[in-house]
Amino acid sequence: MIMAKSRHFIKKIKIKKQAIKDIRKLFQDAKESYKKNKKKSDNLLRKARRLSLKHKVKIPVGLKRIMCKNCYKLLVPGDNCRIRVARGKVIYYCLECKRFMRFPFSKKKKKKISKIYILFILILLIRGCFNGIGIAGAK
Repeated sequence: MIMAKSRHFIKKIKIKKQAIKDIRKLFQDAKESYKKNKKKSDNLLRKARRLSLKHKVKIPVGLKRIMCKNCYKLLVPGDNCRIRVARGKVIYYCLECKRFMRFPFSKKKKKKISKIYILFILILLIRGCFNGIGIAGAK
């Protein structure tokens, strides 16, 4: 019984990975076909969205930003999209449906220090191997 469940789980993961690849491919095709045929581009994005809903897979963030959240059309800056930066947010304005989307934007990225790195530094301080900080007692 356990083997059957694990096989099913593995198969499900493979299907989801394939779905993400297909979504990326559909977005790529939509970008390429936008200049020639906008309707085909919109249909490809609609297929990508339906695929993500069917397999319960999130659309990658980079791709999600180039698709309007209201009308699901490809956003091309200067053609059907206006992009502004104001008050710490990037604002995408879709000229097709007249809606806008706000995404948070920070100029300074906070540097996250992992717990492992902190433990490594503490061990070096205790052993006396790390003298670059200038702490009294460390040689």
